[in-house]
Amino acid sequence: MPRKHWLILSTLLCLLPLGHVTWGDESTAENWTIRPNGLRLVAELPDEPGFPRPFNWSTGTTIVMQCSPAEGYILGQDMRQSSIESFVDNLGNDLRAPNAQSLARKTKIRNGGYSRDRKHALIEIFGGKVPDAKATSIHLRGSFALVVAGGKKTHTVKNVRLEVREAFAVGDHTVTITDIRQPSANRPAVLVSTEANQHIGNIRFLGADQQDLAARRVSWHLVTSAKLGNENDTDWRFAEKPPETVDLEVDEWLDVATVLVPIDVRVTVGLPPVTEE
Repeated sequence: MPRKHWLILSTLLCLLPLGHVTWGDESTAENWTIRPNGLRLVAELPDEPGFPRPFNWSTGTTIVMQCSPAEGYILGQDMRQSSIESFVDNLGNDLRAPNAQSLARKTKIRNGGYSRDRKHALIEIFGGKVPDAKATSIHLRGSFALVVAGGKKTHTVKNVRLEVREAFAVGDHTVTITDIRQPSANRPAVLVSTEANQHIGNIRFLGADQQDLAARRVSWHLVTSAKLGNENDTDWRFAEKPPETVDLEVDEWLDVATVLVPIDVRVTVGLPPVTEE
């Protein structure tokens, strides 16, 4: 198939509703539901002056996987232990990036986000090549190392001052306020940053009469690496300026562990049938 036809096919696939792509069987990992939730194919784009460049698109194949445990919560993923053993089309073509020196460089495993209740995670699997024009399916096999919690416990912490470097204990752990950014013309809200470890979950800020100050978590970053350890950095946005002293309700994750979840799915590639009116 000519390159421009592959580009058209790739663009159409990106615009299709997710339900129009025929998915294969879900993974049979015990106590987990693992299923494909999205597919993006981007062929090599023409190197022509003025040719539109899609935002944040990389040439290759991306499969979005939804991971949901039967019980417990998903806190993050450990990239060091996650791996992709096979990423091929049904004609046997390896979809991992060519000329890479290692498997880690051939395939990217990226965090796609988590549901608010931490019951579901989206993980992107990216390979640097697209399937053959005659291919009808893609087979993905490997494993995700996910940081999970078996339960949670809510602690109440009284009279916490919203000051930089203020630290307070939550169970056996410590939460530290690392930054406070006051409102500005471009950001009409107070932002408070906290630093903890992976055992700390949601934080609710309560006023003098115990009303919820409606602090909204605007970013959440769980770092899992040999150098940094397991760090949980979070930014909280307030609807209005909070008082200097607040009470907190803090969720502590219990029974935190890293589990290796096997992945074995097949995704069918194809355009929807054309119906004539």
